[in-house]
Amino acid sequence: MLRYFIKIPHIAAAEQDDTAARLIARGQVRPDALNLGLDATTEGALLGRNGAPSSNLFALGPVTKGIFWE
Repeated sequence: MLRYFIKIPHIAAAEQDDTAARLIARGQVRPDALNLGLDATTEGALLGRNGAPSSNLFALGPVTKGIFWE
């Protein structure tokens, strides 16, 4: 079940968005290696600061550009 959905066009906007900024600050999500969006698994589960995949935070679309090269 998807509990959260955050539409983030790219990481720069994510840092300005209150919700995304809080998730980043708490370590619940992290930027991808290319700093184009958020880091995620191939299934779309967002990765936290420690690299562990989330069981309830997922991403798709432009925010995963650094992973999937949409």
